[in-house]
Amino acid sequence: FEKKKPQEGRFSASYHGEQYDFRLSIIPVLSGERAEIRLLHKTQRIARLEELGFSPKLYESILNLLKQPKGLLLVTGPSGSGKTTTVFAATNAIETPEKCVITVEDPVEYRLPYASQVQLPSDRSFNFADALRAILRQNPNVILIGEIRDAETGVVASEAALTGNLVLSTMLSTDALGAIHRLLNLGIHPFWLASTMVGVIYQQLIRKVCPDCKEEYPPPEEEVALLAPYLSAAPQFFSRGKGCQNCGTTGFKGRTAIGEIVAVSMELRDLIIQQASLIQMREEAARHGFQGIRVDAAEKVALGLTTVSEFIRVLG
Repeated sequence: FEKKKPQEGRFSASYHGEQYDFRLSIIPVLSGERAEIRLLHKTQRIARLEELGFSPKLYESILNLLKQPKGLLLVTGPSGSGKTTTVFAATNAIETPEKCVITVEDPVEYRLPYASQVQLPSDRSFNFADALRAILRQNPNVILIGEIRDAETGVVASEAALTGNLVLSTMLSTDALGAIHRLLNLGIHPFWLASTMVGVIYQQLIRKVCPDCKEEYPPPEEEVALLAPYLSAAPQFFSRGKGCQNCGTTGFKGRTAIGEIVAVSMELRDLIIQQASLIQMREEAARHGFQGIRVDAAEKVALGLTTVSEFIRVLG
């Protein structure tokens, strides 16, 4: 009945034996109200890291970051980029019977049989920061935070990592190094962040070419020129989908992850303490093998997993 202010909510429903979550957002506009619905397929099975589509190099980098016994590891990206799926898959990859895993989420999206999961109450009687402070007294080994949304949560998350826990969380950002600057702007002390941050994973989702109607074609010069800066050698053929019944005539079926990863080196820690510019941080990361997300996306185009049009749509 309230039509004069923005509202949001969620509900669940079952269709053809499958459970779905619906996230609803409503805002008032001149002609009435505008509604946006996000449909999420609920599944009891948590995806494995190797199923998410990361390239072998990025997959190995993620595994190396997860081997750290303590520190803050962030999975970042825009809204709807699969951050939650990745952070749960990462938690699943490092779970062992002797580890105490505690999560705090709003809401709990996946049930972890080996973890103690805290869901924030609807009446907002406590928030992420309050839950984190209580969790630290529970002697955890791994802490999963649904999302770092504000300065208080970011500060407590870095404190939790500083006390010897591996803290996994998600955050909105435009690239991997931008997440570090965003945390500094939230008010986290540079020394704390430099001491605790182990790495940042930035990801987006890109549509895959439908395997049932996939065809190869010799790319025109403008397409080759677009991807040339990101590839060591220009491929002879690109791929596209002609459109069929199995993909709804779109030429695409399914999505895969593209990403970039920053592992925080000792030199990068010094730059964080100095609150250096993004350009300085990017140059230092490049010296340690950092490659931007466009390189990963271009390699997937060259391998025939996606198309040039998808590259342009997602990354511009």
